[in-house]
Amino acid sequence: MNIVDFITRNAELYPNRRAVICGDDGREFTWSEYNQLINRFGNGLIKLGVQKGDRVGVYLPNGPEWLIAFFGAMKIGAVALPFNILYKTGEISYILSNSRAKVVVGASKEVQQNILNILNEIPSVEKIVTLGEAVEGTIDFQSFISENSDVLATVDCAEDDTATMLYTSGTTGRPKGVMLTHKNFVTKAAINGVAEQISEQDIFMTATPYCHIFITVTLLGPLYVGASVLSMSRFNPEKALELLSNYKVTHFAGVPTMYIFMMNSYSPEKYDLSSWRLKQTAGYAMPPELFNKIEETFGKGLCEYYGSTETGATVTYNRWGHSKIGSIGPVAPGYSMKIVDENFNELPAGEVGEILVKGNGIFKGYWEMPEASKEASKSSTGKIMKRLLTVD
Repeated sequence: MNIVDFITRNAELYPNRRAVICGDDGREFTWSEYNQLINRFGNGLIKLGVQKGDRVGVYLPNGPEWLIAFFGAMKIGAVALPFNILYKTGEISYILSNSRAKVVVGASKEVQQNILNILNEIPSVEKIVTLGEAVEGTIDFQSFISENSDVLATVDCAEDDTATMLYTSGTTGRPKGVMLTHKNFVTKAAINGVAEQISEQDIFMTATPYCHIFITVTLLGPLYVGASVLSMSRFNPEKALELLSNYKVTHFAGVPTMYIFMMNSYSPEKYDLSSWRLKQTAGYAMPPELFNKIEETFGKGLCEYYGSTETGATVTYNRWGHSKIGSIGPVAPGYSMKIVDENFNELPAGEVGEILVKGNGIFKGYWEMPEASKEASKSSTGKIMKRLLTVD
């Protein structure tokens, strides 16, 4: 098993269909081209001595190169370690040191500003690959890819092998490395492909950070079924509306604030959004007073999703055309959940408590934190607001 198997499959089924579109500069990559670039990157990592289980840091903005690095690392059995391009030296030093990352792939400007001056604090990092202007002592991303073969066998991984680690601070203490497995990702990709009612004919767009667990919705779901992914490196409401209109985007996912900004910038005379079917929102609760306003502006199809990093994102979601305002929707296929009190006794409907979740997407544990992992196995998501307890 390897989550990247679906990329090889789609390259065979849809070689000439678009897989990735860069909204910033208009570059487009077919499934065949995308698969070859991932292979080149994976071969480059192997040349650098990266082996199965090694951690590969991904410090890039949203875009085609992020996707190449992320899937290229997992294809050879390494652990992809994405973190936010906005992070500074303190956060980066902790994440790379704690994970003992072997290689980092980063944007040139940010690497110069935030990593080169702390290399003495992260001795595990042996090589840095940079995207952008040449940086002394690092490897150029484009050269790194062009020098390698575009043929690469996918490393077979066990279901429980870690595919990626995402660092989350939760409510207390230092950030924890959430280990998500190949089985977690395959499960989530299949769930979100169904939840999104998406096919290889569709185009999915988001501007939420790829380093966030929301990628199981915004990347894994659509890519799993062969749809195109349209990337934005940074959210801008006018640019988002322009891309939605020009590319005839069918699916968009964002946090509630993004929808508010887009409504304030929208003009039906300027933007054609007739192709836009599904509008997904997550991250925090959609204010009830905005729900109808968004659908009146952009059309029906607004669906709220709920999950966490530890659950691999989607645990519940509203079905297209059946959303209930103030609800996080029914439980996702293959999951079960209940609301309990502080003694883990199940509570009746309408009571406030803690959500317990069970399913194949639940994370493997926290990196080198067995006690925290054991505690999380009892309690997966924390206290929530009463209005979010309506799940049907």
